[in-house]
Amino acid sequence: MINLIRDSLGCYGGNNMAAAEAGVIPGWLTILLITLAGVALAFFLKSRREKQQERGKRRQEALVIHFRDLRVKVIDEIIAKTSHLSITLGQLTFGTESRFPPKYSFEEGDNYTSFKYHFSEEFAQWGNLKKEILELNQKYKELPDIERRFGELKKMQANQRPENWESEHAKYESDFKERSIAFREEFEKANLQKECISLSRSLSEKIDDITKYGMGKEFKKIKNCPICNKFH
Repeated sequence: MINLIRDSLGCYGGNNMAAAEAGVIPGWLTILLITLAGVALAFFLKSRREKQQERGKRRQEALVIHFRDLRVKVIDEIIAKTSHLSITLGQLTFGTESRFPPKYSFEEGDNYTSFKYHFSEEFAQWGNLKKEILELNQKYKELPDIERRFGELKKMQANQRPENWESEHAKYESDFKERSIAFREEFEKANLQKECISLSRSLSEKIDDITKYGMGKEFKKIKNCPICNKFH
């Protein structure tokens, strides 16, 4: 190193040569080396900052796609279902559905798991609401059959009626009225319609906030989310 410095300083006179021989780097060269180091550091920091910005941009774009898929495949489904709860054929159902299934198709896969972590409160509300509806339907599981048979008896023409038609009709009519009233009273007492409206409103408001304030604030990367974990 000293030899290299000595050779490079040959044209600068004896003093510089003597300094090089002594292993001392002249002040001007020290300044030059510091300047070069500063330039290299600045270039490195700029390159790293650009890479971080590019990575942040890709992550932001991925979040937008993630939120869009989550909304279409899960959230919009729940909002649509909880907009109205009705009694159909002696059972509670969402909207105009003919029955209330124990599980919906959208409750499978990574998007539904993601909903659990990004919207934990609403996920719990949805689970509790379904549980209450299923329990009430199970408690009055015989009501649909009673209603169906009572309807069949009412529609029978006189020449089609069996000998015990009157007693059977009276029995099913009494059972249907009694159980229907009890079912509706429990339904109203449980405030399930109110819970539906509350859940639907909560999800709608959160979607509006996310849309308004953007990604990374109201909707951000979460550690346990299986889709967020795919982001780089």
